[in-house]
Amino acid sequence: MMVEMALTGNRAAMKSPLSLITASATAKSLNIVGDQWSYLVLRDMFLGRHRFEELLASTGASRGTLTKRLQNLVEQGVLYRNPISQSRRFEYRLTDKGLSLYPLAIAAWLWELKWAKEEAAPLPRTLIHKNCNRAIQPIYSCRFCHEEICVHDVHYTTNDQQPSIESDLPTQQRRSRNIKNNGTTDKTLFHVIDAVSDRWTSLILAGAFMGADRFDTFHKELNVATNILADRLKKLVQNDILTRVHYQESPPRYSYKLTPKAYDLYSLLLSLHQWGKRWLEAPDTPSAIELTHKCSNNPLTPELLCNCCHQPLRSSDILFK
Repeated sequence: MMVEMALTGNRAAMKSPLSLITASATAKSLNIVGDQWSYLVLRDMFLGRHRFEELLASTGASRGTLTKRLQNLVEQGVLYRNPISQSRRFEYRLTDKGLSLYPLAIAAWLWELKWAKEEAAPLPRTLIHKNCNRAIQPIYSCRFCHEEICVHDVHYTTNDQQPSIESDLPTQQRRSRNIKNNGTTDKTLFHVIDAVSDRWTSLILAGAFMGADRFDTFHKELNVATNILADRLKKLVQNDILTRVHYQESPPRYSYKLTPKAYDLYSLLLSLHQWGKRWLEAPDTPSAIELTHKCSNNPLTPELLCNCCHQPLRSSDILFK
């Protein structure tokens, strides 16, 4: 039997779907690329930085931390080591699996461009699509109806007879350490990376998109430790991604509501979901949570398109100015 609900559906009926978030395609993606150092490495890959010393200088990571992240991304098939000609050294390059994270990079760029604080590093403000040679604003659209995806038009389905799935996500997790500014650190995308720089922050945000808005609901359904949950909710409120609303006097109780900054992060979570479905789940195995668009009952397949010529966007087709 299938359970289908809109993102704004009844909270009481959402117990089963919310409990599957940590086994979803999004969570599987976050297990691989969901911390700040992995985000920074991916940023640098798309910016054309490939050698260890370049990455060390631009990310602000310690040598040991960077080595571990690069090793993990190689083991997961996101990067590969490419020998440098006439040298015993090698550089890091994105595999096809890694290149398909480009929609995630564009979602982060769009959010940073709109919401970063004034002191954030300046970003290239214009994207040029080589195919049509025009300045563009990328859009995330449904492959079936070609309409731009809006969070309120997305539904999810789950199989309520599906056996319980164990998640690799730990119930307790340290937040990533602060990035060291060594004088060469590139601060590009720092604001968005800080906003979603660990797995639990992103999964709590995903739960909010599915309708969860109270501490007890997040704690019960995500099986996250209360101290970790309190810390991440506090961080999301401080970053104006969630707002805390007082709804009960005695004892004092609060709910957490999505802000405009949060809604603009939806395409980032959508990109993580789609990447996880494509690369981390078997094609013939139903997802723990399946997204559908209002236009059909088919699984939602988002596409990153040029808003001028409506062609799919690839990293090799884009110039920054």
